[in-house]
Amino acid sequence: VAEEVAEEVAEEVAGENTAEEVAVTNQEEMEDKAAIDQEEIGDEAAANQEPEQVVENTSEDEEDYMTYVVQEGDSLRKISFDHYQTELRTKEIISLNDLENGDHIYVGQKLKLPAE
Repeated sequence: VAEEVAEEVAEEVAGENTAEEVAVTNQEEMEDKAAIDQEEIGDEAAANQEPEQVVENTSEDEEDYMTYVVQEGDSLRKISFDHYQTELRTKEIISLNDLENGDHIYVGQKLKLPAE
């Protein structure tokens, strides 16, 4: 009888440790998820901030141009329209930047824009 009681107590103690371990594991997982969520929120906030679009005015080969950082949703036609109120300067932007394909621009890319 004493051995059975000892086994039951040992099983209960082992069960308690397992429950404690599960609780600690669950807490760690929740903390990890909260940290990841905070990182994602920080990344989202940074992505939602409007970065400076015109980096600088400069002169190269006696031609003035502005440097523009491509934003999400930009296309060369949109950039041309936003800066010059016409899409007709798209070819100039392609030429100034030696682009092979004007459809292949990416977020963060720096483009030279012709001086107005």
